[in-house]
Amino acid sequence: ITPEVALNRRLITEEVLRTGQPRVFEDERNGRWMRHSLNPVLAPDGTVAAVSTFATDLTERRRREKILVARQRMSEYSINHSLKDLLRMALDEAEAVTGSALGFLHFFDEESKSLTLSAWSTRTLATGFQVGATKLHYDVREAGIWADCVRERRPVIHNDYMGLPGRKGVPDGHPALANLLLMPVVRAGRIVAILALANKDGGYRDEDVQALPELGNLLWDIIEHKRAQEDLTKSESLLNMSQSLARIGGWEWDADSRTLSWTREVYRLHGIAPDSVAPGSPELIERSLACYAPGDRTAVHDAFRECLESGAPYDLEVRFTPEGGTPRLGRTSGEAVRDGGRVVKVRGMFMDITEM
Repeated sequence: ITPEVALNRRLITEEVLRTGQPRVFEDERNGRWMRHSLNPVLAPDGTVAAVSTFATDLTERRRREKILVARQRMSEYSINHSLKDLLRMALDEAEAVTGSALGFLHFFDEESKSLTLSAWSTRTLATGFQVGATKLHYDVREAGIWADCVRERRPVIHNDYMGLPGRKGVPDGHPALANLLLMPVVRAGRIVAILALANKDGGYRDEDVQALPELGNLLWDIIEHKRAQEDLTKSESLLNMSQSLARIGGWEWDADSRTLSWTREVYRLHGIAPDSVAPGSPELIERSLACYAPGDRTAVHDAFRECLESGAPYDLEVRFTPEGGTPRLGRTSGEAVRDGGRVVKVRGMFMDITEM
């Protein structure tokens, strides 16, 4: 625990002892986020005799929140950017989620047993790393520790790179390495890529390994679609593709015409066929609200109404059951679009977060 964290805890405890008022605060210790609830314990004479403390581990929740945000950004970014830009952005997100300083992506061909160094994060390139300073193609049978996760077919952590007996070192111009996290991206039982992260302060933990599979799988979904649909130029097609990959859909309410517009993914998430109901009709609104649990239905309706009237944005988790489907967990958000101070539209997104 750092001196700053220890001091903050002591000061808050003293405050509860002095004032008799409960306090709740969060802090980080050894890579884990904790929420502390401090409550006064009263003596018979009514004075504060002690402080009781209850701690809740928020680490997993924080990790999932980071992945949710990264997933949404990657999906939106994929619409109007090249595959090269997307790979770099995905590495940037993986670095942010794990606290890494460097990131690399290697494509892997199981037929030829070859690795291709294909992408580098923004921070990696900012070190002065030159693409031509290292080999871009490797035979996995000759590669060093980069291929450990291929050989073992599982994520591998090396927290003491310099102490590894089998390391082959790095070429001139390559950033120095202190530690490594190597994760294979697997599709249909085949390793298709290696996500490599390096130089995390304090080294990597199992929590870092748990954070990466979803990002890696989403990334490969986007790669496959990008490769298959490079000739797509219409923004609507790209938008529908990225939303389907991330299970995120967009919607918009026009206050003047009182009509509701959905992207194709919102229809799919609600189990409603687009041709089964007139776009923007009252029936569409009624059928969508009927998918939500009663309490959540009221919360969504009230939040939307407040956004339309005052411009207050909202972001809610909701329980919903698609037509003909099984219960799911969703996230819906809305924001106001103004014209001269008047709210003319409310637009937002709907996302399936059941598996997150």
